[in-house]
Amino acid sequence: TGETTASIQLTDEGEYWVLRQIDDCEIIDNIHVELIQIQNQVLNLDKCMGESILLQSIFTNNSNYTWSNGSESPAIVVNSNGVYILSSENECGTNSTLFNVVFNDCNCDIFIPNSFTPDEDEFNQVFEIKSECIFLYFHFQIFDRWGEIVFESYDQTSKWDGTYGEQYKVQDGIYTYILSYKNSIEPERFFLTGHITLIK
Repeated sequence: TGETTASIQLTDEGEYWVLRQIDDCEIIDNIHVELIQIQNQVLNLDKCMGESILLQSIFTNNSNYTWSNGSESPAIVVNSNGVYILSSENECGTNSTLFNVVFNDCNCDIFIPNSFTPDEDEFNQVFEIKSECIFLYFHFQIFDRWGEIVFESYDQTSKWDGTYGEQYKVQDGIYTYILSYKNSIEPERFFLTGHITLIK
């Protein structure tokens, strides 16, 4: 660069060398400088309810930290659902990391089949949700492709036989369901969505 100071600031990539002369001795050293593009991140994390998870910055040296909950630590421990945003700043620049944290109900297994065949034989005639969980709240809806509700129940033992209204048999196809529930372990309401294929 032509500078003669003991240190310099660089803004460009490349090979740099420095010459130091002591009396009749010359010492030469070189360094390769590569600029790293800092990218913002979105991380989806999940754990079981009752556990905790450690969120931390990818920056570890000489950084300033600001979390969306007001913390200025390089790492925080959380135990509830939410979106946590961390802004980290150091000599390389500023980075933002979004942590989308979901705590799942690992103690409550729910089986929701993805198809059934109400074709009047003796097999797989009804669609039903199976679970050994005790639900404090249960709301199940099935929608056709136009968004109309074809089945709805607040009873976890209910079954759908593929009919709508006054025993009108719906067409073959793919239907969307939404299950909203609370169990006896955690007071938080959970949502499950998916698709059902009806084949006759």
